[in-house]
Amino acid sequence: MSRYILILLLTFIFYCSNSEDESNIFLNNFYFSECKGNNSLKKNSQNGQNFEIKFFNDTLHIKHIDAIFNCCVDSINLQYDLSIGSNINLLNIYEIEYANNPCKCNCPIDLDIKFVYLNVKATIINFFVKYYNSEDSILIYSDTLNF
Repeated sequence: MSRYILILLLTFIFYCSNSEDESNIFLNNFYFSECKGNNSLKKNSQNGQNFEIKFFNDTLHIKHIDAIFNCCVDSINLQYDLSIGSNINLLNIYEIEYANNPCKCNCPIDLDIKFVYLNVKATIINFFVKYYNSEDSILIYSDTLNF
């Protein structure tokens, strides 16, 4: 828990000291699957969720495997912001759940995200999720990518 507080504090300090520059990153593709059913959760992953992150030919490809959302989700939107620093960049990604008639169950869903990323250097990447019944975004994953 203290690791996430430290990450959030460093994110805040970094974000406040650098300018946003979304002209260096463009969402190229975003897809989410249907509910996969509870039996599909992978073992040995954090809360059943797993992240695969690859970079090749200016494309940052992210797979969020077994993301947990409401069984009756209407849509999942993606928002992001990029702050360019002198030595390291900060990329925050927000997965936002919309459910007009939510069910009383959750299920794993795969998300596939592709960005064209032009200002490639070390990047702190934070994933947040915002559920239909919450005003707050929750940090679910953070990592530093060294290209």
